[in-house]
Amino acid sequence: MPTTVLRSSTLLRGLAFVAFGCSGAAALVFEVTWTRTLSTVMGSSTYALSTMLAAFMAGLSVGGLLGGIVAERARNLVAAFALCELGIGVLGFAIHPIIRGLTPLYVSTYYTLHESFVGFSLAQFIIAFVVMGVPTTLMGMSFPILVKLFVEWRGAPGRDAGRLYAVNTLGGIVGSLAAGFLLIPLLGVSRAAALAAALDVVNAVLLLWLGAGAGRAAGAGAAGVVAALLAAQAWRAEVPTFGYGYARRFGSAELARRVGSAAGEAEVLFHDEGIEGEVWLLRSGAHGRRETTLLNGSKLEAGDDVSFALLGQLPYFTARLSGPVRTVLSIGLGSGRTLRRLVELPVEAVESVELSRGILEANRRFLIPELFSDARVRHVVADGRNHLLTARHPYDVIVVSPSWATDVASAGMLTDEFFALAARHLTADGALGVWVDFTMMDDADMTRLLRTFAKSFRHVTAWRVPSGDVVLVGSSSERYPAEADVERLARGATPAAGDALAVALSDARDKPTEFADINTDDLPVLEFHNARAFVTAAGVR
Repeated sequence: MPTTVLRSSTLLRGLAFVAFGCSGAAALVFEVTWTRTLSTVMGSSTYALSTMLAAFMAGLSVGGLLGGIVAERARNLVAAFALCELGIGVLGFAIHPIIRGLTPLYVSTYYTLHESFVGFSLAQFIIAFVVMGVPTTLMGMSFPILVKLFVEWRGAPGRDAGRLYAVNTLGGIVGSLAAGFLLIPLLGVSRAAALAAALDVVNAVLLLWLGAGAGRAAGAGAAGVVAALLAAQAWRAEVPTFGYGYARRFGSAELARRVGSAAGEAEVLFHDEGIEGEVWLLRSGAHGRRETTLLNGSKLEAGDDVSFALLGQLPYFTARLSGPVRTVLSIGLGSGRTLRRLVELPVEAVESVELSRGILEANRRFLIPELFSDARVRHVVADGRNHLLTARHPYDVIVVSPSWATDVASAGMLTDEFFALAARHLTADGALGVWVDFTMMDDADMTRLLRTFAKSFRHVTAWRVPSGDVVLVGSSSERYPAEADVERLARGATPAAGDALAVALSDARDKPTEFADINTDDLPVLEFHNARAFVTAAGVR
């Protein structure tokens, strides 16, 4: 065999090996970014994330089966692998616009099937597989094709299969780390996926150039460029207009479509594709009636000002009637309404903890910019629970607003372990206030939550607020005030509360004598029940 052919064969073998590693890296970038984009519709509950991951893995499984058949029949295995890479790259550019473009399907699916959680979940799996199925199938096909190719080249199936698996897995490790720590923070979700798609297209072009000729390589390059240009054009209109998390607020598919159409035409004030989640701030409506809408992933940050004011005022007045209130910790910034009302109170310092940098920036630039120049307010980008774990001083009041407790981040602030941690960081007369989406819970879950809360506090009062939700206030003070006094002060501070503010469960009731069947980190019952109720509306009151 001529030396030039040997060099070419060696170069091609090396390129195929490296390309498979790069393909593994791109695949994990896709997995992270596609899941993130789908979660703006499906949510980030354990159910939703498991469904999306199952759909991704199903494609790999189907691809492995089909790849074995192709490997036995293909005449040019290098070209077969290159075409798999090209298909992954071209579709990789298209997935994000496709996810946005399927909104009518999401609307129809939700209002047709949401009353059956099993049927709805199966439909979500099918949708996720339709979105990701073809590129993940091509990913799965690559491995058996390359194993066959390397066996023909070297004749050592065990060793070559092991090396290929190792380099692809190593690429996956690099890709997952790069997606989370580098690409999404720097480029955003869509551009991170586009970079992964470009890597697959480059793989295809180089492989075809060495293994099938310059003509096919040029064709592959052209296909990749066209896909990239089309995706860039479609990306400009990627405003999310529907999510299962707030679909039940619309009540019907017709209203959801009308609201979605209006949202699609809304002015985008702010958009962030940060690692913590995708955040949109939209402005819509005619002049004089302009409204802003804050979307945090699949969550609509909404609610009435009166109820958010009471979330801060009820624990504040409970603590204030027992002793001085100087320091406040507020966990969960949302649309900034609770923080705005907290700083109206005569306190010396407020720590506001928010996990999402996008939420923080939307508030700083548009919603509550004045509170970022207030010397009393310290803004912290952190997980609220971890912030408490590292806090070195107690607080007089802690206010917690777990935004729609359907995923581990929010529901983790409704567990026995979190309540115990918060109780340890309160002063002797301090009080904890927790927002509870009462409309998502049935009586059994509400009883379980109250029992969990009561385990950490000597005194517990549940307050019904105008939104229909509940604010739990807990304290272990020896001087717990009369609820009538707290209610009087809260009404004085927020007259608009009217008769909608009421004690739903008095501290005078009999306390639990045992604490079995509570909500814990190890058995987070409420997280899963809330996620189901969020979809089915079974717990809606």
